[in-house]
Amino acid sequence: MFSILLLSLSQTKLIWKVRRVFSRIGFFFYKTLFGIKYRAQEGRATTSSVYYVFKIIFWQLALAILFTIGLQGTNSNFVSLFTKIGITIPEVSSSSYGTLLEAVIGVGGVFIGLYYAAISAIGSAIYAKVPNNVRDLFAYERVGNAYMRLLASLTSFGVCLLAFHTAGFEPIIFAIPLLIVGAGMMIIGFIRLGARAFNLFDPTILSYSLFENLGKLHGQMQAGGYQWSNPSFQNHAHKNAQIDIETLSTLSEIVEKEPHLNGRPFANLCNILLSFLYNYEKKRKLIPTNSLWYRQQYEHPDWYRTSDTETSIAHETAAGLQPEIVRDTRWIESEVLPIVERCLKINLDEKRYEIVNLLLGSLDKYVQILAAEHQVEFAVNRINDIFTLCEKNIFMDEGEIVSEEPLEHMEICERLAIMPINVLVAYVRNIELYYEQNSVLQRTSNISWKSEKSIYKVGFAEHVLKVLEELQPRLTFEERIEGRIISENWYIQKLIAQKEAENVRNALVCFYEQVSGLYARWIETAKSSQHPWLEAQIISRESEYLNKLDHHTFALHQLWNDLNLDDE
Repeated sequence: MFSILLLSLSQTKLIWKVRRVFSRIGFFFYKTLFGIKYRAQEGRATTSSVYYVFKIIFWQLALAILFTIGLQGTNSNFVSLFTKIGITIPEVSSSSYGTLLEAVIGVGGVFIGLYYAAISAIGSAIYAKVPNNVRDLFAYERVGNAYMRLLASLTSFGVCLLAFHTAGFEPIIFAIPLLIVGAGMMIIGFIRLGARAFNLFDPTILSYSLFENLGKLHGQMQAGGYQWSNPSFQNHAHKNAQIDIETLSTLSEIVEKEPHLNGRPFANLCNILLSFLYNYEKKRKLIPTNSLWYRQQYEHPDWYRTSDTETSIAHETAAGLQPEIVRDTRWIESEVLPIVERCLKINLDEKRYEIVNLLLGSLDKYVQILAAEHQVEFAVNRINDIFTLCEKNIFMDEGEIVSEEPLEHMEICERLAIMPINVLVAYVRNIELYYEQNSVLQRTSNISWKSEKSIYKVGFAEHVLKVLEELQPRLTFEERIEGRIISENWYIQKLIAQKEAENVRNALVCFYEQVSGLYARWIETAKSSQHPWLEAQIISRESEYLNKLDHHTFALHQLWNDLNLDDE
């Protein structure tokens, strides 16, 4: 019945007019309600923004007000004190005091405006199209921000003094010398800061804060640092370091594309990178080998070198061997060294030989430090990579014998050919100190097995750390259960000596086989490209290398024999 009635009414115009009116009323109601909700949301967002700004400036403003109140309350005491010690305080007129405050406030406001105008001009010219991580470096540039905070504090302090003076309080005598000193620092500092602002057109200037942060992060992860053994802190430090290194890589790519920046500025950045690696390489032996500071990566085990239990289970379950998580202890070098290599290649292509020699000198120092830290194989591989980069530019095939070799090419070839010699000398010099002045016995006796950080502090090289890390919990357990360490000292020393012997063997293989192969390849490259002067230069350095290797052969073999003595 009701449906029939609705059907009948729907045939009239009146019902549709009424329906349209109600629809408009409903639309107006919902529109009004939506507007009220939207304005309420906007109001909450605005209030949150105001609260955020207030939270940022609160303590700085509160400090200025409290300082002003303190000076106002002690003003009479200062006047009495100065009078007692014989210092006459001249009367300060209200107009002069007010004028001084207005001048300080005005100068502060002008300097703030000028600084940010200059920063905006630099940002729009250089940093407008850069990624956010590089732009953040520019926005939070440390020196400029520190000066701006000081300037804002002084200006707000002047505003508070002027407000108190306007309210009828007497002039604060002690505030006058404070304002004079503060205004002087503000003016002189602005001149220095303005001159420094021009350096910001070179983005590499911003990298110093990144290196400082990287140094703090890996310093924290060294034995004895704050929460150095806590996996959460290790992972946090790794993530922050990864962000900083990615920012450095982005910064280098920006500099690389600019012809006026990929020369000396890019080389300066690379020299700072290598200086960071110098320090990092010396400190790596203080970081646990299983620390999450190192990047984690999967390593698939070899079927033929896996235990029978694991392979049997994998076969019966029709599954493969599960990959193992290992630490990439060279993750920083793998990210940083390609930046240096790109800089070296660009300057070789542009024939900026002075910059090339500067970079080769820094790289030579780096491979020497690697050798001194018993990382001979890694050092020799780096030398091979450097030669491969320089090979196309220095050993160009001219189609005929090159009778007059450019002096720049000969200097570069000299630097390359002397690197293996420097690595050999650095290694031999270090092992003489490492194995004689600080013997395995002495360093082992200095270990306090109860202390986790002790094994990293006694001076063992990085390749021994894994053995010490495996021994430490076992010997600690022995001492806790038995009251003393049961394992014999000779057993501990032999485990350590085994790792030392393996490292010495790898170094000897590098010196006798790998380096000799490098020289042979370099000579063949110079010969096939018809550069007799460069060939003679390499042959000369090879002869020097073989002579030095022969001179140190007795010491190297004596070391090998000492590390492989039978137990007695």
